[in-house]
Formats: sequence, C-alpha cells, structure tokens
Amino acid sequence: MLIFKFLSTNNDFTKIASINLFSRLGDRLFYISMLNCAALVSQSTLAITLVSFSETIPLLLSFLLGSVSDRQKNKSSILIKNSIIRCLIYVTIGLIFYHPTNFLIILLVSILNLISGILGNYSSALITPFTKILVNNNDMEKAQGIIAMTSELINAFSTLMGSILIIFS
Repeated sequence: MLIFKFLSTNNDFTKIASINLFSRLGDRLFYISMLNCAALVSQSTLAITLVSFSETIPLLLSFLLGSVSDRQKNKSSILIKNSIIRCLIYVTIGLIFYHPTNFLIILLVSILNLISGILGNYSSALITPFTKILVNNNDMEKAQGIIAMTSELINAFSTLMGSILIIFS
C-alpha cells in the first residue's frame, strides 16, 4: 500500500497525474471508436490506415515535443491553451459525426485527431517538469513508476475494451 500512501501525501502530483491519465484514457477510447467507424466505411482499409497514422505520428514526434517543451517559459499557460484548443477540436469532431460517416468524415476527423494528438503529447511533455517541483527528489522514482504503471494499465484496459467493443459491433 506504499502507492496509496505516496499518492495521499502528494496531492498536487496526484491531481496532475490523474488529469493526464484520464486524458490518455479518453484518447485511447477515442482511437478505438475511430477504428470502429473507419471499419464501417467503403474504403475501410485506407480509413483504418489514416486513423492509425493520426494516432502514431504524434507518438513518433514525442521526443521532439519534449525538447521543445523544455525550452518553454510559461508552461502552465501553454497547458491551458492546449486544453482549450483540444476541447474545441473534440467539440468540432462531435459536430462532424452528426453527419453520416463516410470516408471524407474519417479523413477530416483523422486530421483533427492528429493535431489534437500532437497537442496532447506536447502537453504531457509540459507536465513532466511539474513532477520535479511537486515531488521530493527521494520520491521521483516512485512518481515515475506510478505514471508508467498507470499508463500501461490504461493501454491494456483500452485495448481490452476495444477488442470487446469490436466483437459486439
């Protein structure tokens, strides 16, 4: 129960890490939904490829985004702006899906998802320095371990949920 003790004694870290993890969970569930929609259009193979690229390219850019984020001065302001932009992107995606799903819709949503993914990974890189501020040096290994463990659990949970949803669709 050392994890729970650590989390209860590091409230600010717990809040920031939780927000970031819930965002990742939302991203993974959105990806699963997008794959499901892409599988339903007439050019499904190309549509699934576009959706996969819109999720993969931001991950590949993460190392560049990390070095860019390290040079930023007002990280909290950038985090807020990124969150607002991502919110507007997902509202736009919701409005787009009000129309019947076709290849053009998948293409447009994939482009928006690519932009949101890049902003999301950039935001994650911006959060990392806050961990150093919020957690004692002696507890950094625990903090990074908790973030890594919960990220992997979210990925595993999302993959399982995606498989179950695809089976029933």
